[in-house]
Amino acid sequence: MKLAAFPKTVYWLALLLCWGDCAPPVMAQNAPRWRSVVITSPLQAVEVHTLRGNYTATFESASLVRRNGDASGLMTFPSPAGGTNMIFLDGSVRFHDGKVTVVLLRALAADGQQILVAIRPEPSGEDSLIYTTIGTDYRFATWEAEGRIVVNP
Repeated sequence: MKLAAFPKTVYWLALLLCWGDCAPPVMAQNAPRWRSVVITSPLQAVEVHTLRGNYTATFESASLVRRNGDASGLMTFPSPAGGTNMIFLDGSVRFHDGKVTVVLLRALAADGQQILVAIRPEPSGEDSLIYTTIGTDYRFATWEAEGRIVVNP
């Protein structure tokens, strides 16, 4: 899927900007019974879309979000100059009709900067995830990566 990134992501940008003050730690709308959600994307090259242009970078991520809002895991944030390692602090999972629609995670970079990450399954149902990020020293970015979201009952 080629991303028509910016018309669709204005909504996600607004959601991410207000997430810290607006969303409860766990949002379970029409959610099945679950204990945790695991999100994985193996090491791979991705094309990152930003407001200043696109670039190719190396990316990988593995995370676990628990029902109480705790999150753990790591992500290598793709940048043209190399990756920045981040750890996940907390998160929330949104469901619609029993399926995950978005996972929101708050991450901390090695330099102490916080970044918000939205992970959505690709709408066609293939094993592909769409990542969208925003943070203080990180530009708004979105990319698609091979990966899976697994709900643990």
